[in-house]
Amino acid sequence: MVVINYSADATRIDRDTVTSDGSPNKRVSTTVCEPATIDVTIELPDGHVNLDAYSYALAPDTVAERIQYDYTERMQYDYAPAGIEVDARTITCDISGTPREWITAAQTWLTERTDPDVREALHRFGEWGDTGDGPDRAIELIDAGEVDL
Repeated sequence: MVVINYSADATRIDRDTVTSDGSPNKRVSTTVCEPATIDVTIELPDGHVNLDAYSYALAPDTVAERIQYDYTERMQYDYAPAGIEVDARTITCDISGTPREWITAAQTWLTERTDPDVREALHRFGEWGDTGDGPDRAIELIDAGEVDL
């Protein structure tokens, strides 16, 4: 299972708008903001055919949009709850897994790619910048003949 962890600074926002004294000429809006941190964990048991779209190093806009709550319409990938505004400049990402989990993720990713093999896919994963040494350790397993592909 490949696990993706996102973390970011955020602001909790509570908004309230009321009409005071029943008068249509007076409207009071109150906004309360307090600092918060958002942590999101995504577990992908077999990886994902578009695993690169979860990498903040490769797709920062996509990741930021997924994390941020959309006030106008709850979107399919809004990970933040209502009332949380994420500072996209502070997003960190860590994608991790065991060497065997990385190999499974590479095999899944390759189902929609023309890359020559799992080793090449793992090499690409290692270049992303937020995958740690997991892909490199998986390549070592392959090179040592400990995995049948």
